[in-house]
Amino acid sequence: MDESIEASDTAQLAIFIRGIDEKYNITEEMISVVLLKDTTKSIDLFDALKTTMKRFSLSMKNLSDIITDGAPTMVGKNGGLVKMVNSEAVAAGNTILMAYNCIVHLGILRGKF
Repeated sequence: MDESIEASDTAQLAIFIRGIDEKYNITEEMISVVLLKDTTKSIDLFDALKTTMKRFSLSMKNLSDIITDGAPTMVGKNGGLVKMVNSEAVAAGNTILMAYNCIVHLGILRGKF
C-alpha cells in the first residue's frame, strides 16, 4: 500500500494484491486507487482498505503480509494502519500477518541524505 498526492492536492491510496493461483503462479495486480478527499489518517486508510477488500471478496483471515511506505500513518505504534489491520486479522483468526516497509521507499529516502 502506498499513498501519494496528485496535482489537485487529492491524496491517493494505491492498493496492490499479490498472491498464488491454483497452479502456483505468482500474480500481482493493482486492485484499487482510492481518492482520500478529507484526511489521510490511519482510520481513513483502514476504511479504504476494508472497503476495497469487501468489494473483491477478500478476507483478513487470508492476508499474509502488508507492505507500506513506513510513514507514521501506516506504522504508528498506537493507531497506525498496520496495527488496525493486524487487530482485524487476528479477530478473523489470522495468526501469520507480517508487516514490512517497501525497499523502494527506503532506497529513495537513503538517496536524499
